[in-house]
Amino acid sequence: MGATGGATCELPYSGPEVSEILGQLERILESSWFRTSRRSCTLLRYVVEESLHGRSDMLKERLIGVHAFERSPDYDNNADPIVRAAAGDVRKRLAQYYGTADHVSQIRIELSIGSYVPSFLFPGQEESAERPTEAEVPIPHVTEHLVPPPVRLFEIRESNPDPILQPWLLRPWKWTVPASALVLLAAFAGVWIAIHAGTFREGFNAFWAPVISAPRSVLICTGELKAPQVQFEPNGERNRISRIWSNRGGQKIPNGFPVSIFATSVGASRVAGVLGAKSKPFDVQSESKTNFDDLSNRPAILLGAFDNDWTIRTADTMPFRFEVDFENQLLWIADRENPQQKIGQISYAEGYPATYEDNAILSRSIDPTTKQPVIVIAGITGVGTLGAVEFVTDPNYLNEFARHAPVGWAHKNIEFVLATKRVDGALGHPRIVAYRLW
Repeated sequence: MGATGGATCELPYSGPEVSEILGQLERILESSWFRTSRRSCTLLRYVVEESLHGRSDMLKERLIGVHAFERSPDYDNNADPIVRAAAGDVRKRLAQYYGTADHVSQIRIELSIGSYVPSFLFPGQEESAERPTEAEVPIPHVTEHLVPPPVRLFEIRESNPDPILQPWLLRPWKWTVPASALVLLAAFAGVWIAIHAGTFREGFNAFWAPVISAPRSVLICTGELKAPQVQFEPNGERNRISRIWSNRGGQKIPNGFPVSIFATSVGASRVAGVLGAKSKPFDVQSESKTNFDDLSNRPAILLGAFDNDWTIRTADTMPFRFEVDFENQLLWIADRENPQQKIGQISYAEGYPATYEDNAILSRSIDPTTKQPVIVIAGITGVGTLGAVEFVTDPNYLNEFARHAPVGWAHKNIEFVLATKRVDGALGHPRIVAYRLW
């Protein structure tokens, strides 16, 4: 895919090293994090191949847009920021890929912020100094318990001091802290930071732990709709039966025809990637094929809201739940603590616009009836579901949440309300609107 223009220079890597890097590139592109995004694969392949051919001078935004994404040479990269958007997505997906234990010892391909020139880190080498310490995800806005209470090492009381200590305290050097106290304080702080820093980094693993550590395989239960009439229409006349097939017209199905939902299908794929990376066995099953016995005997992940009966049932036991007004054709998320509030209310009377914000519920709890761990990933519409899927499968979101969460959150049931914007058909990043612990 490399461009033909641009000056060449001495190749920075030997033949065997180039072969190893290209092999690693293919492994990355075939992974679950990349194979669903053509744009991310295009950019990563282009910058890696150009760099390995010694054409780093070609790795400028406009040149990448022209040669990798077939834009015209005079295109407006401010109006069409495809390269910047793709680069941000690539960095996020690389962080997900290398965030699993199976990939830590592999050749590391990095794309530093502010540059389109990749770097390659072979096992045993020190990490690149340019590697960003934080992933490009927005800091979630949480409405409660964001700031942990301050840690007081000492409490100073000035009233009624000890009469024996009072003369000592009044000496000119009374505020001088002995070196031994400083050492003790530093050691205490070091231990506290080490303990809590580990918690911050492991928010993703802590959220998934009850499901991953359960003894039995996980059930991924996807939502579906029952269409009373189905129209079979292939895209164009690309094969010998297209004309005959499209002329068959609509077929009426007495009991409805199960139709898979795009958002829950994508969600099942992303969730399966998380479970597979942790070597956790799983099964995928539609909600109409799932019975109560299935949910009673093993952990479950429920995808979709109004298209999944089991999601509605499970959410009804939690602080936030889904509600519907059939008469006025409205959907929203209700808060038990504030019943009058209608979070993310949206009308389903007409098709959803190209630009709007959707809300979703993401929860992990122990079902009070089955006593099994269950995760709910469900939006009011498919936009919210996709946002919740990104939040729960991208380690950066939960790791960032853990930095602000109350101590011990990982050992409690937790339910988030998330918001995701859709702008001209493209999804933004999910953010936290509220959450509850119990």
